[in-house]
This record gives sequence, structure tokens and C-alpha cells, in this order.
Amino acid sequence: MVKKLKKIRRNGKYGFIDDMGKIAIPCQWSEAEDFCEGLASVADENGKRGFIDKTGKVVIPCQWNEVGDFSEGLASVTDENYKLGFIDKTGKIVIPCQWFGPYAFFSAGLAEIEDENGKRGFIDKTGKVVIPCLWKYIGDFSDGLARVEDGNNRFGYIDKTGKVVIPCQWNGAGDFSEGLACVKDENNQYGFIDKTGNVVIPCQWDFIDEEFHDGVAVVVNTKHGRKDFRTINKTGKVLGRGFCFSEGLAPRIGDNGKYGYIDSTEHFIISCRWNNAREFSGGLAAVQDDNEKWGIIDKKGKLVIPCQWKSVRLFYGLEKLVGVQDTNEMWGFVDKAGNVIIPCQWRSMGSYFPEDCLLDVQDPSGKWGFIDKTGNVVIPCLWKSVQSFCGGQAKVQDDNDYWGIINTSGKIVIQNRWKNTIYYTDGLANVEDENGKWGFINESGDLVIPCRWNRAESFSDGLAQVQDENGKWGFIDKTGNVVIPCQWKSAESFEDGLAPVQDENGKWGVIDKEGKAVIQCHWNDAYTFFSGQLWFIRHFE
Repeated sequence: MVKKLKKIRRNGKYGFIDDMGKIAIPCQWSEAEDFCEGLASVADENGKRGFIDKTGKVVIPCQWNEVGDFSEGLASVTDENYKLGFIDKTGKIVIPCQWFGPYAFFSAGLAEIEDENGKRGFIDKTGKVVIPCLWKYIGDFSDGLARVEDGNNRFGYIDKTGKVVIPCQWNGAGDFSEGLACVKDENNQYGFIDKTGNVVIPCQWDFIDEEFHDGVAVVVNTKHGRKDFRTINKTGKVLGRGFCFSEGLAPRIGDNGKYGYIDSTEHFIISCRWNNAREFSGGLAAVQDDNEKWGIIDKKGKLVIPCQWKSVRLFYGLEKLVGVQDTNEMWGFVDKAGNVIIPCQWRSMGSYFPEDCLLDVQDPSGKWGFIDKTGNVVIPCLWKSVQSFCGGQAKVQDDNDYWGIINTSGKIVIQNRWKNTIYYTDGLANVEDENGKWGFINESGDLVIPCRWNRAESFSDGLAQVQDENGKWGFIDKTGNVVIPCQWKSAESFEDGLAPVQDENGKWGVIDKEGKAVIQCHWNDAYTFFSGQLWFIRHFE
């Protein structure tokens, strides 16, 4: 059985726990990423990065400025000159450090690289350039094609030989999925093309919310400031508003007033016999019979858990168990054969099992605690309210309505003395005092940045956005010094040295850490993505 480990943080250091919540690798690293191909990247106290195995042994010494996850047996590394290359799992350099960019990953034998001119191409696993660095942007290959952006900011598609198969003529483009890709025309309207470049669904939508999956996509038009979501199939036919397709099926009411399930062609695959029905997850869906009892069906419509429960709940990340509520309105768990695994004894439960493997539960007296996947009470029900674990931390509220934070063993890491508190990031947690002002505490619980702000968000990239008494946003560093004055109507967190900000006219742009405008404020919306990529959407009235 493959050993699954989850990253946690304690006392400012990272380590890993197993499925039972026990410490598997001590918290000793300044930074750590999740395991990938059996290895996890870690950073030492000097900020240098290497890799450990699942026993915690250092298998590749911490000597690199940046590293990427292993993919297809290789991981990107960045040397002291900020040049990028690749190593194997022994730490041997197999592709010399000669490229630019913080990370790169192999997929289907190819990895995207960037040259000294900022142009992008692909190399193979020997380091040979197989697609020359000609492009301003290259996406991942999907269905054999990758989207590219030329010097005129137009998008098209290339194949794995680098040949342009769909000319660069679009204002925007997405990856191919199920043979179709969304594109944006000169009027900033979206539609879909096939792999020959033919437009199969005309550009008539303001936005694509979900690209094609299981034969359907979700498209959006904006009317009078409201977003109108529609589900379409591959012919562009609107199947309806609000249909929730999952795993190729969506619940729908038939002519008899009962629920069944349709596919993307609008044919009923599961007959209409249910009073109510929910979407599929992991091949299962919850249904309600004529007696208002809930059970579980599979994708053939067969009942795998009889309709005998007041309510049922499928938990993300919990493949073997189903939450059930009995006639006394108490919750427990059954397996997928319907056998009771955890008795119905809880008044309420959280909505999902987080990665920390502990679920928040409420006992009959109304107090909250946490159980593991076997039903064992790991943290006693002592709290008036709790929030689910995240990164080894959970917020808990005492009887005096003050919030603190505990770790996965139940130990209090932030005392219950705050009106509100947020989880630790970069060694600091934002807290709200009884006067409604926000500041920051360190991991010892000491107030290191006084509570003087109307609002304070978590630190990211070394800076945190704060709101002053006039409702304007700016940024402080970890000593509490204002490094970017409070002048913005709104601001998002920094990532890779950039942050979106909104001016007093409601327009968005991007600033750097000195507060200088990198992109002027004239966009209606701004969204940040990983690796420093910024996408903007401008709505035309």
C-alpha cells in the first residue's frame, strides 16, 4: 500500500503526517511541498532547496535556489545564477542550467523552456530543443495541440513538431478538451473551434465558466450586471440554465415530475423515479424516494445504499465511506455496502474531510471536536464553534466567543483571546481585537504588529494588504512598516512580486512591490494565476 503523507506546519517549520494524523516526518524545514513521484522538495534555514523521501531522508542536498516537482523522473532546478536545468532522482544534472524561469515540468516527454529573450519553446528529456523558442506564450499540450501567443498578442495552436496547425488569429484561446477549444474573437466574445480550426460554436458568449467535460460546457452572458450561466453541448445547443453535470450526467425532472439523469445529448440514462436527486461524485449520487428517505445509486441507476436515511452526504476525498443521518437527526458513516462503520452519534458534521484527516463534529450537547476516519475522537468536543483543519491548523471558539487556533493534536497554538483570527502564513497570523481592529501575532502568540487596521489580510510574498480608517488599502511588511501607502479602493495579495489593485474609479491594474504601476488601472477585472501570469477580462457594456 502506498504511504500517503500530508504537509503540516508547526512552530514555523514544515513536516508531514500520515493518514492517521501521526507525525511521519518531523517539522524541521523552512518550506516544503507535497510529495510527487516519491519525493518532496524542502528548503533549509538558508532558503536552499533539495528533496527528501518518505522516510524523511535527504536524498538530494539543499543546494538549489528553486526546484520544481518531479515529473517523468526529472525535476527542474535553478542555480545561483538563476539559470534553469533538470536533475534526476539521484540529484545528477541531466540537462544543464541554461534556461530562464523558476520552474518547468515534463509532460509526454516535453518541457516548456524560456530563452534569454523571453521567448518560449520545448525541449525533450535529453535537453534537445524540439520546438524553437519563438513564442511569447505556450500552453500545455492537450489533445496533441498547444496554444501559442505570437508577438502581435494573437493566439493559435501548434502540434508537437512545432508546426502551426491553427494560425494565430484569436484575441484569446484555451486548451483543447474533448476535441474543442474556446477562443475569443476581436469583439471579445467566446466560442469554440475544433482541431482543424473550424468554428463549431459561434463566438457569442461573454465568458466560458467551464470548458468541455463529459460532453458539456458552461457559458456565461452578462445582462444588467448579472451573470447568466448556461450549459451547452458540443453542437452549441443550450441544454438549460443551472444544470449541474458531473461525470457526464446531470439530474433533471422528467414529464412525470420525478428526477432522473440525462447525458449531454439530453437522453435520460437513469429513469425518472426519484423525488430528489443530487450530482454524481466518485461514481455515486444521492437520491430520495417517495417516502422522503435518501440512499445512494451508481451510474447504472442501481441502489447501492438503500433509501433509509433522513439525509446522506458524499465526502470529497473520502472514497470508502458515506455520511448518513438517522431519524433522530444524528450523523454517522456507512461503507458503500451500507454497513454502519461509525455509529450515528453526532448532531452535525463538517462538509468535508480535509487533508489533515480530521473531521469536525458536534456532540449532542452542542460542543465541537474532531474525529479521524475510523471514528475515533482525536480532539474532544470542548468548543462552541470550530472551522475545518487547514495546513495543520483549525480555528476554535470558546464559550466567551473568543477565537484561537489548535494543531492536529488539539494543542492550543494561539490562545482564545481574539474576536477573530486567521491561519498562520509566513510565520504570522492576522487577528482582530475586541475593538474590531486588526494586527498580527507571531507563532509564540505575541502581538508583533499592533491592532490598528480596519482589516488585514494574510501575508503573501512577504507583504500583507491592510485597510486604513478611510477604507483605503495598502501593504505592510512583516515588521509592520507601510511599504505601499493606503490609496487603493481594493487590493489583492502579492504573488511573484505582483499584485492587482483597484483605483477609485473601480478600474484594475497591477503594481510591483515598490508600488509602481506595471499595468495601468483601466481594466474592469484582474485575476492572478500562478507563475506570475496575469489574465484580464474587460467587460463591454
